Amino acid sequence: MMMYTLYLMGYTEILFPDDSDVVRNTVREKILNELGDKKIYISENGMAIDEGWSAILTFGIKNKKDLDLNYRINFTFMSEPSSVSFSRANSSWFEFNSNITTLKAEEATARAVRVNVPTYIDYGPYTFRLTILDEDQQSPNNIYAQEEFVINVEPKIDEEENE
Repeated sequence: MMMYTLYLMGYTEILFPDDSDVVRNTVREKILNELGDKKIYISENGMAIDEGWSAILTFGIKNKKDLDLNYRINFTFMSEPSSVSFSRANSSWFEFNSNITTLKAEEATARAVRVNVPTYIDYGPYTFRLTILDEDQQSPNNIYAQEEFVINVEPKIDEEENE
């Protein structure tokens, strides 16, 4: 049986495919509990990922409007270690559904995004901003919620060295 390692809620879970619905629901409940009365909550505000590896970033969104919230998520590169050029650090790190999604008034949801750290990138902290854009508003008034988070890129550990 194949095992999967995902970084969720600030700790590492070893998941088996048979348990995926149970784990998904548990993670969803924890995110929504932490979200509380906030518009946005990111479960991992400082995650460490090895160069060339992937992890899952989970976050919650709550519609605090009296009407439906038609939103889109966006990630913005904010800063990198001083030795890295912006164009190299700003490669495609995030895999997610970029379609407009609707939340009913007072409804909340948990979302998951795959974070792919590029190979051959400098080690250190990279700061990003998660923005929830209200598609019913015009820019610059279309920012529903924002939260910054850090991904600390670590050197890839050679598995042969650990044996």
